[in-house]
This record gives sequence, structure tokens and C-alpha cells, in this order.
Amino acid sequence: MGRGEQCDENNTACEARMLPRAAGRCRVGCMVAIVGLLLPVQTRGACTPVPTVNGIGAKLGLIGTVTDPSRELSGVQVLGPQVISIDSSVAQRERVDVMVGSELELNITASWGAPYLDHNLTLYAYEDPGVPNGGVLTTQECRGGRQLAPTNPQVIAGQGSGEYCNPVRRVFKWRPKKSQEDQVYSMCFMVIPRELQSCESTYKCVDMHVVAPNISFNSLTTPQHDKMHHSPVGCHFEACFEAHDVLGVYQTDMTPLATSMPEGSHFDAECGMNSVTTLPYESSAGGG
Repeated sequence: MGRGEQCDENNTACEARMLPRAAGRCRVGCMVAIVGLLLPVQTRGACTPVPTVNGIGAKLGLIGTVTDPSRELSGVQVLGPQVISIDSSVAQRERVDVMVGSELELNITASWGAPYLDHNLTLYAYEDPGVPNGGVLTTQECRGGRQLAPTNPQVIAGQGSGEYCNPVRRVFKWRPKKSQEDQVYSMCFMVIPRELQSCESTYKCVDMHVVAPNISFNSLTTPQHDKMHHSPVGCHFEACFEAHDVLGVYQTDMTPLATSMPEGSHFDAECGMNSVTTLPYESSAGGG
């Protein structure tokens, strides 16, 4: 992996590589690197138009549902990952919400329009902030395959094959895990023409927010917190606890604390699943 140059005391030598973070801070030493190639720090040339990292496309699949990434559920074919919207209201930063246990697929493309259609492009990912733990970013591929370019500078100079790669694409796949919830993970990209490296693009970042569950107990069926309930000896006492994710994203499951269960009691996972009563307990026959 190549690394960019270190800033001078006035930060002028690395301005072309300075990358605003989501939190708006610069790391000590102002060292920024680009994955894949050692490049000199340059000032963007007067190229009109400049190469562009296009809007990022996203698909999301949730394992065990009709959007399962495998496109199968219990041996039956289902829809598979679905296209989801990305918030692009902030310039050069796009944002998408994902969840633990889902599979996110990002389609990152870059292109350079006329009169530079026959120039080679290289799509870089910034080493800082890098790739989220567990994610996989593919190497670059040419969309539509490599094309012949008789006006390419390499052909005019009698160098190379004259083939070009424009537009280009990279794909990122990631399944967020537990402990990654309620965090924002970022990736940033830049595209640089191989023949005219001074004509680099501006950066584009995507911020991936791993949504945390918002668990709430059903107040109609679940006993009030810290409320005392009395059950006479010989009577049957039952308390049902119902909870759900307010966002409607995650399935919920409950496990009692072992130290909180009275001797001889048991916890039934099905308790209250189809409950229609608002009583927290039922008394046994005989008025107990």
C-alpha cells in the first residue's frame, strides 16, 4: 500500500489529500494514504469536466426473511436483496442505514465524460477511514469491458495497447455484527486518470449507520418495573413479559436472569405471545 506525503508545517503539501471526517477532525500529523499505489501529492489540474465518483447504489438483504441474500428461505426461492435509498443531501457524503445481521452491498462507480471518454481511470479507496471490520471491497473492474481508444495519448505516443477502462466499478459487501450496532462506519473514494494524474476527482464518502435496536416492553401485559406482587401460598402466579423493537427492525427474545428466578419457578418463552388479558397474573381456583 502506498502512503501520501506528510504535511509541512503550513499543511500546504497535503491539501489535495486532506479528507474531512464525519466528525470533522484531522488526525495528528495530517498523514493521509490512498490504497493501491504510491502517488505524489499534486494540485488538481484545470480539467473540465473532472472525473466523477458517481452516486453510490445500495442493496440490503436480511437473513431469514424474504430478502435473504441467498435468495432462498427454507428451500423456497424468495426475492433476495432489495435496492434501498441512500441519503445524498450532504455534498460529497452519502448515508445509509443498515442493521446487525443484514448484508449490505454497495456499488461504487466512477466515470469521466467527454472529451475524456477514452482515458483510463483508477478508483481508489482511502486507507483512512478504510474498510469496516468484516467488510470486503473488490478490486476494480471495467464496466462494459476494456475498449479500444484510437485517440488515447498512449496510442498517439506509440505506447501501450490503446485500450481504456472508463467507467470503472468496485463492489463492497458487509454484514454488520453484534458490537457494531449504534456506530457509524465510513468509506471514502477518489478516482484518478492514469494518463492525466493531476486531473483527480473530488472525494466521495459513504457513512453506514448500524441501527441499534430500541427495545420496549408492552405496558399492557408486562408487570410494572419494581412493582411488588403478592401471591399467597398454594396459589398459582403467572407474569407475562412482552417486548418488541420499536423500530420494527429486529426480532426480540427474552432470557431471565438466573439469579432473579424464585426456586421452583420456570420461564416459558411462549408466555403472553397470544395474550389478550391485561392482568399480570392469574389466581388458582379456590380464591388463592
